[in-house]
Amino acid sequence: MDRSSPDSAAARLARLIRAANRAASHVAHAALWLLSGVVFYDVGVRSLGSPTVWGSEVSIYLMLAIAFLGAGHTWTQGGHFRVTVLVDAVSPKACRALDFVCTAVALAFTIAFTIGAWRLAAFSFTLKFTTPTVLRVPIWLLQGLIVLGGVFLALALFEELLRIARGERRDAATPLLPTE
Repeated sequence: MDRSSPDSAAARLARLIRAANRAASHVAHAALWLLSGVVFYDVGVRSLGSPTVWGSEVSIYLMLAIAFLGAGHTWTQGGHFRVTVLVDAVSPKACRALDFVCTAVALAFTIAFTIGAWRLAAFSFTLKFTTPTVLRVPIWLLQGLIVLGGVFLALALFEELLRIARGERRDAATPLLPTE
């Protein structure tokens, strides 16, 4: 079967990765709405003279979920910042090569970061660490959000590498490569 066929293994893998990142993004969006509700509630009861003891803590955990679970989908949508001074000054072929190298370096860094986060979460799980706060949340759960975010971002970067290697361009909504 042709590699560029819509039913090729690479195309199916790309669709699966995008679907996983969309699902993680939906969880991040839900966390954003929940964060809004927690802050609204906390501000309301604080104005009545009865602040919560858990509002700030839960808000931090929700922000952690938002930041990390949305990272892969943000990449697929072209939402991470890019410095394009060099890219704008080279030919489209050189641009594609630079894009491949930069994405490969980002993937390597993301994998290393995710492995480190996994080791830290496993260490925290083994020692049964909890937050030193009223909720006593297991720390490995919070570190697990970082691991999941790293996995989703690594998948998005891997899918991007496959796309660049096949010579495909992003859609018009999220261009990274100049027109040739």
